[in-house]
Amino acid sequence: MKRSVLNLLLGSLIVAVAGGGFYYYQQGFKPKAHLTLANSSSLADASVVTDHVLKPDPYVLLKDSIKTLAQSKQFSDFIKTDQLLQQHLNQLSLAQRYEVMESFLRAVNQHISLVDGEKRELSLNDELFLETISEEDQANSDTGSDIKPKQRYPYEKFATKLISTLPPLQANWLTQALNYDFEILNIGEGFYTIRLNPNYLVKHFAPALSRTDQIFIKALAQQNQEQFYYDAGIAITWKELGERAVFWEQYAQKYPKSFFAKDAKVLADYYLYFFIYGMDNTHPLQYFDEQENKPVIESEAEQAFMLIKDKYPNSNVSQKIRQFENSVMSDQKIIEPVEPTERSILMGQL
Repeated sequence: MKRSVLNLLLGSLIVAVAGGGFYYYQQGFKPKAHLTLANSSSLADASVVTDHVLKPDPYVLLKDSIKTLAQSKQFSDFIKTDQLLQQHLNQLSLAQRYEVMESFLRAVNQHISLVDGEKRELSLNDELFLETISEEDQANSDTGSDIKPKQRYPYEKFATKLISTLPPLQANWLTQALNYDFEILNIGEGFYTIRLNPNYLVKHFAPALSRTDQIFIKALAQQNQEQFYYDAGIAITWKELGERAVFWEQYAQKYPKSFFAKDAKVLADYYLYFFIYGMDNTHPLQYFDEQENKPVIESEAEQAFMLIKDKYPNSNVSQKIRQFENSVMSDQKIIEPVEPTERSILMGQL
């Protein structure tokens, strides 16, 4: 009797559970645990999507902005790229930082060319430039002033005059650019250029690169705040010219694995050539003494030669000086002329 009652109760329980399950099935209900899991999964997916939207790849972001800059005439695109560089450059791998730097410098050049246009409204106002320079040169000659070209030429005065003559697009661009690191640079013989000052690299790229490459960037910027030559003549002292040749020679020797080692080797030969041979309007060689079979060297250049030989006796520069001093032919070639690498020119080498 007891067993029959127990069986009856158990059967009723099974029917109740089955009926309850059938009821939930009919009503479309799902277990709470399944709802929790589904919600967790959805939140995880949403988080991935959100993270993807909020954290784009900084390398892609910079490359896209640089590409836009290279195709743009609007200075706002330079400002945007500049801001992105400051925000994201340190997030890139070291190799990507070098790549972005070179891409950026090329884009800046293309950007300036686009703004300049086919008529070259920005860069071909040479008559206005000469007029402004002549006014300042006259003022300096009246007062006996003897100062360096970058100090002498009235860039602010010329910029104001130039902006007043430009079409709106170029005038607006130049007004903004000169408030950043762009500048008008006298390149001699009545010409000028508009460029991004190499100090921009010192401020924005050098801190993100290796120590040896920071040395390269800072030295190149310091040496190229102005040209070392004007109107086919050397505009710095012979001593400074020789020191530059030695500096780049030593840099290439000390840091052979530097990213810029090859650029430094070329710069060493670049400065060395002018140190030995000068330019059309500035020669270290006064004349060639045929009786003595040796060159007679201008006094300041001779002093610089002696200083470099004493200070750096084992340098290649000193070796070339000795070859030049002992040359038995007036046209004997001690070193061939070279041009700076494309990369160093992009970085501001003049």
